[in-house]
Amino acid sequence: MIYLDNASTTKQVYFPPKWDDSWMNHNARYSYELQGVITDCRNRIKQCIGAKGGKIVFCRCATEAMEIIGRNFHTLACSAKEHDCVWDNCDIHLGKWWQYDDDAQGYVCQLVNQLTGEYDFEIWKKGIFARAHDQYLICDATAAIGKVEIPDDEDLDNWCDALFFSCHKIAGPHIGVLWLGDRLCEAWELSDDERNNYDLVHGTLDSGAVIAATEAIIAVTSDIDKKADYYDELLQTLVSELIRANIPHDLIGDSYDAVDYTSATNAIVLPGVNADSLQQWLASKNCFIGIGASACSESHDYRVLCEGYNLSRQKAEQTIRVSFGMDNDKQDVLDFVEYLKEYRNIFCKN
Repeated sequence: MIYLDNASTTKQVYFPPKWDDSWMNHNARYSYELQGVITDCRNRIKQCIGAKGGKIVFCRCATEAMEIIGRNFHTLACSAKEHDCVWDNCDIHLGKWWQYDDDAQGYVCQLVNQLTGEYDFEIWKKGIFARAHDQYLICDATAAIGKVEIPDDEDLDNWCDALFFSCHKIAGPHIGVLWLGDRLCEAWELSDDERNNYDLVHGTLDSGAVIAATEAIIAVTSDIDKKADYYDELLQTLVSELIRANIPHDLIGDSYDAVDYTSATNAIVLPGVNADSLQQWLASKNCFIGIGASACSESHDYRVLCEGYNLSRQKAEQTIRVSFGMDNDKQDVLDFVEYLKEYRNIFCKN
């Protein structure tokens, strides 16, 4: 199997423990030892993301973290969004989120764009700007965790008010992590009861999944530079093979003046190729890629590319996403390009 859709989900390497006491009821008073383990997990995760204070909330995934954010704000400014249903309780101002919006309580951004890999390593400046206007900055780090360093020109606590991500995208279990800075914790008047996720998420905590997720987070946030170099090598191989095969392509990070981007996630326009058709055909070859639309939409949603990058609908429909994991190798890339050549020979006009 050739799996090049790691930005969607990953092969689970860090499984929840099955044969120890981590399955027990974390909320019960008899579980004081397990409660200590979970407290330690929270502290270790904060260390991994560069936070000193604040609270770590465990939820089902990044989408639920967004829902928690949405129901606790009445107005937020953000760029093109997905998962519309999670914002039902919140008025969203779409547009260039980095522009000042006097009516918004805060700004929501993807630290790394989940489709293109673009990221802004000076995001902390925007967080400080938001604070100067008594607003909040919320970062979706789902595509960033394990791919780029969380900006550390300033401590996370000094520029960010909330940060969240999904662990199933970093080889961990399907669990979400939401960090809330002290400003938000105070504004929302959160309790100090860790056992009940500070009254934000109710129910019995999956302690085994939390422990496994913590190990995954520690693993992916170590040796970031080494991982980045490896992803660069894979991307260089992909681009050189596309050129060698005379396959027209535009890498959005190069062609559309991105601020910067990680080679782990790449949006590539393939002129003359219908990305949806290609994705399905590759699946018949046991080769899997992403496309330039939200995977969670019944009808394809191209807002991120069309509104965020000013692509036409036609170009958006020709865009694939190739996202690497550490278990990918150059042979995966070579095989993918061979399959792409075969598809073009069968379905595309010369």
